[in-house]
Amino acid sequence: MVRWGSMTFAAAFAAIATVGAHAADLDFPNAPPSLTPEVPVELGTGWYLRGDVGYAREQMPQLSVNATAVPAGAQLLNSLGSKNGWSAGLGFGYKFNNWFRTDFTFERRNTIKSDATSGQFDCQNQLVGLNDAVTNDPVAIGVLYNKCTAAQTASLTRSVSLANFYVDLGNWSGVTPYVGAGVGFVYGATQGTYNWYNAADGSYYNPTLTLPSGYPLTYIHYDSYLNPVTPQPVNFGPQSRLQISNTRTFAFAWALMAGFSYDISSHMKLDINYRYLNMGKWTTPTASSIAKSSDVRIGVRYMID
Repeated sequence: MVRWGSMTFAAAFAAIATVGAHAADLDFPNAPPSLTPEVPVELGTGWYLRGDVGYAREQMPQLSVNATAVPAGAQLLNSLGSKNGWSAGLGFGYKFNNWFRTDFTFERRNTIKSDATSGQFDCQNQLVGLNDAVTNDPVAIGVLYNKCTAAQTASLTRSVSLANFYVDLGNWSGVTPYVGAGVGFVYGATQGTYNWYNAADGSYYNPTLTLPSGYPLTYIHYDSYLNPVTPQPVNFGPQSRLQISNTRTFAFAWALMAGFSYDISSHMKLDINYRYLNMGKWTTPTASSIAKSSDVRIGVRYMID
């Protein structure tokens, strides 16, 4: 009986082992999901992008090459008066809390041009020897004049980069007034040419004034019809009034601003502001002055978070 019981136990154990081996080959259902929720990775709240366009009323230095010491009709310098313009910029920023934020902006401003053509004026064209009508002795040098015009082209381009800091003054039914200030720099490039032209055909004014030999240095000034004209200093040799000016300027810039934003949605804000922009001291061939602008701007801020 003992021997039969042992064999029965061994057979039962083998059967269980066989079933277990087959069970190991079977696919079990998927494990239940984890009870620990996944936390999304955040870059931080408060980041935003911005874009602005604006109307500018600005005062810039004179744009021209040095056209001094020429006939009055040939001076074409523009005045230092204010000019209308525009600006367009992009930037990004960070809102620390409901009161403080900062952003960095880059903007391009419209190209300022100062192209002009003068009226006609007398310009020296030739030196001739004058002789006594009776004795034919040399008595003087005649300075003959033609009519000329002067023309200039001048342009100024500039871009402004600023780091801005703001204080928001509370939200009132979606409207948030604020004040701010900015510091940075402005980069500008000026290009200009100035030249004289013969009024008769528009060609470049470039005669060569050669002093006749054997004549006393007494000058008599005539126009092409032998009428007396206002004397001008005589410069011998090739006559050219071409001047070219290309300058590059980096200047410190700062700004003060005030405005308000309006909540279009939870992520989009309309921004309207006034800004006083000081673009530093600029030196051109004709002037040195502070460049400044009063800007009215409108833009949007998009909150990334």
